[in-house]
Amino acid sequence: MVNQIRLDQAKQADLEGSIKKMEVAAGRVESSLNNLASEINSSLKGKSADALNDAVDDFQSKIEKARENWSDMTEQASKIAEGIRKADEALSKK
Repeated sequence: MVNQIRLDQAKQADLEGSIKKMEVAAGRVESSLNNLASEINSSLKGKSADALNDAVDDFQSKIEKARENWSDMTEQASKIAEGIRKADEALSKK
């Protein structure tokens, strides 16, 4: 019978690091899109500018949601790792 789950802390740290990198990258894209939207608003006029603004707004919404999802994943990965650590400790005391 298995009496330990054995969390691989190095793999867990790698996973959390990778997720965090994606969250940071999404934040950078979001910032770039904000800059692009400002540039469009100050430099372009007319229907084409409106269409471009709509497309940027749509993409901004998607990136913001993705960043929130990556943040949630980071939090969940930490909670799972903590649960495994606690289970390991409890099983090792038996």
